[in-house]
Amino acid sequence: MEFTLSDLTAREELNTKARAAIQFALAQFLPGHPGEVSERFAERMGYWGRKQVANWQQKTAVSPLDTTGGLAGSQPYRAALVGEVDRIAAFGALKRAGAIQVPPNVTGALQAGGATASWLGESGAKPVSALSFSAAALPGRKLTTMIVFSEELLFLTDSRMQDVVTRSSASAIAAATDSALFDATAASASRPAGLLNGVAATTLSGTIAEQTALVLNAISGGAAARPVIVISLQTAMRLLGTVRDLEAIGVTVIITPAATNRIIDVDAAGLLFVDAGLDLAISNQADVQMESAPAEPDSASTVRISLFQRNSIAIRAERTLNWKARADAVAWGTIV
Repeated sequence: MEFTLSDLTAREELNTKARAAIQFALAQFLPGHPGEVSERFAERMGYWGRKQVANWQQKTAVSPLDTTGGLAGSQPYRAALVGEVDRIAAFGALKRAGAIQVPPNVTGALQAGGATASWLGESGAKPVSALSFSAAALPGRKLTTMIVFSEELLFLTDSRMQDVVTRSSASAIAAATDSALFDATAASASRPAGLLNGVAATTLSGTIAEQTALVLNAISGGAAARPVIVISLQTAMRLLGTVRDLEAIGVTVIITPAATNRIIDVDAAGLLFVDAGLDLAISNQADVQMESAPAEPDSASTVRISLFQRNSIAIRAERTLNWKARADAVAWGTIV
């Protein structure tokens, strides 16, 4: 997989915008008049221009720090954060490969069977084939990460600390998305079903290239419209020449740790997805449970920590998404 200079430039620009989304949001918490963006902070951010700082000074004075305001919730920077997540997530690569986006909570038709064509003699009756569909409605499912830092750590260090916040938030959401996308867990009220749920494993044998072909032939009756192969980096190293050959004939190859020791193939044309974007919220006023598995509901033993009292800031990123694949659009096998 090769990248042109324009590809790399676009990725760097996207990463810069994602960092800016965090940094603009953090400006609210600087000392001084409410909503003030100090010159020292602007200078620390390096690539900010004075005009940009002045524009955002005005916004911070009038806008709440949520998706209704002009800071972290502003559409360009929310989009940049989603782009940063999709840049490192296999889910984003599947979207680019041709998966079909649909609105959340709207019932649509998912094709379950295709039409057929037949040869016909002169004056013969023309055969009729029927498409079959199943109803599908994809409700939005929320994936969230929340990180707590001390104000000193964020504001008394240079801009690299905000870069750490951006990378940590994006990486956490990307890893959780891909882990759920390629597992076999059934759907629940809080998460989508993994693409492998209900899909029997393809028995593999032969060379690694032959095993790849077996799985590829198992999707969409061996005639995938937008074939995608999902493998780990370790598997890709064994398939170096094959990967180049596959991409040359139009097969998208996605590398992700979520594939583990499996070859997973998807016909992107048979994959529906909901992506309602990403929300970013920041607070230094909330009381939170400092737990990776917080109690719900609260009990007598629940301990909440005041962010204001501890001089801390919580950064919460939430992404709403879902997906569903056509029955024959996914196949997988464990490498032997």
